[in-house]
Amino acid sequence: MIYRSLFTAIALSASISANAAPEWTLVAGNVGDQTFLDSSSVEKRGDVVQVEVLRNYDQIITLGNDPVTGDEMYAHRSVKLTYQVDCGKGLIAMSGWKMFEGSHANGDVVWADQTWGNQNFTNTNDDETRSVVRSTCAINTAAR
Repeated sequence: MIYRSLFTAIALSASISANAAPEWTLVAGNVGDQTFLDSSSVEKRGDVVQVEVLRNYDQIITLGNDPVTGDEMYAHRSVKLTYQVDCGKGLIAMSGWKMFEGSHANGDVVWADQTWGNQNFTNTNDDETRSVVRSTCAINTAAR
C-alpha cells in the first residue's frame, strides 16, 4: 500500500513537471538577439494576461557601471521576464525578471526580482514588445 501511494505521488509529480515544461516560440529577433515566448505560460489573471518571455543577447548586456568602482553591473547574456499584458488596450508591464550569465537562461543567476504593488503599464513602442503583446493576446484568444 505504501509503495503504491509512493508510486502514484511520483507519477503525478512527473506528470505535473512534464506539463510545466516551457514551450518557447521565437516571436522577435535575428541571429544575435532573440525573444521567445513560452506559450504554455499564458494565463488569464483578471483583466490581464500573464506570460513568460526569454530574451537572448548576442553580446553581454550590463545595466551600467558602479559609480565608485567602475565595475560593470549585472552583466548577463539572457533574461527571463514575466509580463502582464492588457490585450484590450495593447499595453504591457514587466512584473518580474531573472538575469542569467549565459544564453538560454543558463549559468549563474545575476539578478532576480519582481515588482510590487500596482503594475506600470506602458505602450508597446518597439517591435519586440509589440510581438510579445500580439502573440500573447492571440494565444489567450485561442484558448477561450
